[in-house]
Amino acid sequence: MPDDHPYRGIHANPRGPGRPELWMLGSGIHSAVYAGELGLPFSHAYFISPEGSEEACEAYRQRFKPSGWCDKPTISMGVAALAAETEQQARRLAASRNLWVVRLLTGRPIPFPSAEEALAYPFTEQERALLGTIEARSVVGTSDLVRRKLQTLAERHGAEELVIVTITYDYESRLKSYELLAREFGIG
Repeated sequence: MPDDHPYRGIHANPRGPGRPELWMLGSGIHSAVYAGELGLPFSHAYFISPEGSEEACEAYRQRFKPSGWCDKPTISMGVAALAAETEQQARRLAASRNLWVVRLLTGRPIPFPSAEEALAYPFTEQERALLGTIEARSVVGTSDLVRRKLQTLAERHGAEELVIVTITYDYESRLKSYELLAREFGIG
C-alpha cells in the first residue's frame, strides 16, 4: 500500500512467503463466469447450492481466460459430508445439522440441537420439503459410501479438489468423521 494509505502496515497473519492464492468463491453460475473471465481458480459452494452446479463448472471452464493468478481452469468444491461407522449412526448425527439449517433458512435460527432434539422435532410439511433439499446437498453415510459419492461428485464437476465441511453437535463425532474419511482416502 502507498505510504499515505490508511491500511498501510496491516498484514495478514500468519505471514508467509509470496502472495496468498486468490480464489473466487461462489454458489452459482454468475460467480463461476466471473472467476473464468478473471482467470481465477473457482471454489464452488456445493453445500450451499448444488442446483446448477455442473452447469456453473462448465460455464467456468468455457469462459476461463488464463491470468497471472491461474493458467488453467481449476475447480474446488465445498461439500457437506459426514461419515460414521454405520449408515444409521451417520443419519442420526446429520439430523442435528439438518434441523439447524431448516430453522436458519426459515428465519428462525436456534442454537445447534442435539441429535435427540432433532429427531424429536415436529417438522411441518413445508419444513419437510426443505429438509429434503438439505439432505440432497449433503453426503452422509459410512466412510466407503461417502468416499464413492464424493469421488463421483468431483468427477461430474471436473473438480481437482474437495473441501469437506462436517458439522455435528459434538466435537468427537466431527473428528471421527474426518478421521474415517482421511483413512478411506488414504490421507495420513
